[in-house]
Amino acid sequence: MMKSSRPSHVHRACLAVVVCLSLAAQGQVPNADLNHDLKVDWLDFAILSDQWLADLHPPVQIRWYGHTSFKLWQDDLILYLDPVNLPQPVADADLILVSHTHGDHYSASTIRALSSAHTQVIGATSVISQYHEGTALLPGETLEAAGIRITGVASYNTNKSNHPKSSNWLGFLIEIGGLRIYYAGDTDVTPEMEALEAIDVAIIPVGGTYTMTATEAATATHTFKPALSIPSHWGSNVGTLADVQRFVDQAYGRVVILAAGQKLNFKDLDPACDLLAHWPLDSIQGTLSPDLAGANTGTLSGDTSVISEGCIGQAIVFNGTDNDITTTFALTSLDQFTATAWIQTTTPARVILAQTPANGIDWLATDSQGHLKTDLGSGGRSGQPLISDTVITDGLWHHIALTYGSSQRQLYVDGVMAASAASASGPTPGPGLVIGSSSTRTAPWQGLIDDVRIYGCVLSAEDIQALAQ
Repeated sequence: MMKSSRPSHVHRACLAVVVCLSLAAQGQVPNADLNHDLKVDWLDFAILSDQWLADLHPPVQIRWYGHTSFKLWQDDLILYLDPVNLPQPVADADLILVSHTHGDHYSASTIRALSSAHTQVIGATSVISQYHEGTALLPGETLEAAGIRITGVASYNTNKSNHPKSSNWLGFLIEIGGLRIYYAGDTDVTPEMEALEAIDVAIIPVGGTYTMTATEAATATHTFKPALSIPSHWGSNVGTLADVQRFVDQAYGRVVILAAGQKLNFKDLDPACDLLAHWPLDSIQGTLSPDLAGANTGTLSGDTSVISEGCIGQAIVFNGTDNDITTTFALTSLDQFTATAWIQTTTPARVILAQTPANGIDWLATDSQGHLKTDLGSGGRSGQPLISDTVITDGLWHHIALTYGSSQRQLYVDGVMAASAASASGPTPGPGLVIGSSSTRTAPWQGLIDDVRIYGCVLSAEDIQALAQ
């Protein structure tokens, strides 16, 4: 699913090597040399077949509940990893995997709440011994359950005593929907981890203290090279946003940081589009708001006692007077990008996201009637803004998005396109962005802003709809 060369519909029609080679010879499949070895042969068909079959799988999705608790699902097949302290658990689990018996990973009451008559519990020997039900798995063993292949991977400390190797505690290699997903459990860097191959997704602890540090985890990814990493073991008992940022800066490949409760559809990652900046706005470290996708840490001015319950985790409360967040983020060009955020307000005629310097353009704002609008691409401040018909100042949470391309600009509200128009000549890229105010510090936002993201491409309508869910 996460391969770099995805076949076209014509490629998918090549159902046999002879047919594929014949079409290539006739010039009907111009990119049939999928492995770029300057010839079209059975190796290209093997790649084609793998990608074609991957397309037939329903998408695999994941949700993080905080710390190390996750839910994986594909259609109506549901799997939980180390479920603890889940909000309002329901008995929908087909599989529950438990790595070891520490209380932040094993909760008998949560397992019972998630279980029905058909639920299978799989875990380390000590887990099954305590729970008195289920199937014990040892490191190196493989079994199949509910159509999923699960392999135990040794999970232990090498320089501390919290997780001894002799306990036979586990990480899991889960093969589901054409993906190989590695859940590391509580571990340091081990030979067993470094020996892993062809990992699509690695869920890996970064908090230190009881597991490897963020730097150690990042170093490990350069050995077994997962296509995508998701940091865990942070945000509650141990581990901070600073640890996550360190991991992002140093890790191999792509990293996705999930906020507690956030869902990710792995299929949405197929059309690779770099996340250039991501301010989750879940916490303020002093006066700093970390950028989890880069080095564009925001600086909060004004009132700093501003954390409230958000749409995804926590959010920043903007008082409409003197608090905003300035960042150093700057696009190298304005050819194409997407800006998204969650917002909640009852006050119209305010600015959500603006470009600096002082004559910068308001990227996302509301007009005097509370409609979402953008001034970007209007040909400067003398041009016409793009204004939607959708009011977003009703006191409810709304997901908003701006896509900007060389020929078109579009606004989305709650995953639905709300306005579209041609782009006039755009402004020269500025040296930064301000969240929660205009570049002149007029029309400051009054309300909540959560999870601001900038992508380096024009996201599709389907991508934006997925973000808004």
